[in-house]
Amino acid sequence: MIRILYFSFVELDVPNACRTHTLGIIKGFARHGCRVDALVPRPLKKVPSIANVRFVYLWPWQFSRIGALWVRLLSGILMFGLCLINKYDFIYIRELEINPGPRWCSRFFKVPLYIEINDLLIPYFSKSGATAGWVAEVARNQESDFRQAAGLIVNSIPVRQWLLDHYRLGPDKFHHVFNGAEVPEELPLSKEEARARLGVPSNSFCLGFVGNIYGRYDFDTLLKACRLSRLKVPGLFLLFVGDGPLKETLVRRVTEQGFEKNVHFTGYVESGALGRVLPAMDVGLCLGDHYFTRTYGPITTKIATYGIYRIPVIVTGTSLEGHPEKLQRSLYAIQPEDAPALADLIVRLHDNRGEIKERAKAFHSFVKTEMTWDTVAAKILLIASNGIHGLQQRAAD
Repeated sequence: MIRILYFSFVELDVPNACRTHTLGIIKGFARHGCRVDALVPRPLKKVPSIANVRFVYLWPWQFSRIGALWVRLLSGILMFGLCLINKYDFIYIRELEINPGPRWCSRFFKVPLYIEINDLLIPYFSKSGATAGWVAEVARNQESDFRQAAGLIVNSIPVRQWLLDHYRLGPDKFHHVFNGAEVPEELPLSKEEARARLGVPSNSFCLGFVGNIYGRYDFDTLLKACRLSRLKVPGLFLLFVGDGPLKETLVRRVTEQGFEKNVHFTGYVESGALGRVLPAMDVGLCLGDHYFTRTYGPITTKIATYGIYRIPVIVTGTSLEGHPEKLQRSLYAIQPEDAPALADLIVRLHDNRGEIKERAKAFHSFVKTEMTWDTVAAKILLIASNGIHGLQQRAAD
């Protein structure tokens, strides 16, 4: 039985992508027969319970600057103690900037370290106005982590390329693995039932967004495209599933455009309840601006969520090159920040419902075979198993 020490610094009380990643991959490991010790901040609301998973909680859980410093110290101490009394096959962490504990434990106990990279820390902190000294310290720690790691799990082709360009590491250390989606435990509602429950008009053409409503997504282009296409698509409706810092701004802008009767915001929805909401959509949206698309690419976590519920997706991408051909054929791609092109696509899809159904079917098939959390976990376990076997071979030689 494979035994894994897992670490993630996420707020488990908030049903967003970070929690989805954390619980999804833990469940995936456990369902493949692994034993997982999961080192995570203690939630204040619902404490998760997963077979074959022992949660070791960090306290305090506060996501403040001081809280983050305390978590680094406390997680390092707890991780050292766990490694001292347990024999792990590998350590798996969601990356946290300037967090030396995992690499020290990996080095001291000779346990392979695998790092999941979900963001480009250096561009992120540079763009957000962090001091040059802080950015340099983050870069130094990140490079040390990467050199210690047996493997780096990256969910984006552009992110992988950026890291290859900026660190002196061999490409074999990087493994491109999509983020996944949880297969629904309950049967999703029909489109008619979901729309009746939410108050979405039955005859509308519903564009949907699921995720954090914040600056990484291009809502400006979406609203411009809606304004351009409203006359040709009179039943156009927008459904936002999620919450975030830009929600109030988005509500105000929708109202200013006189579109408020054609928009519904659900707030955050638990992953287990998405089957009561997402089927109301005709088409899902994953729109980034030029910077986001260039930096992170067209494929983000949420597209798997759309796909598992048979919803085709519009993404922004200068190119889908490098992604599986079946996935490329399953997506609608437009150039970032091109409102007229998005408006034209909305009109075309509204007029071709049969095409939407065929695209949704193909997309669902791809996600079910390639992008569930069980599949993602299996790919990571294969990467780790190959790495462990290679270490054992080198030690024997």
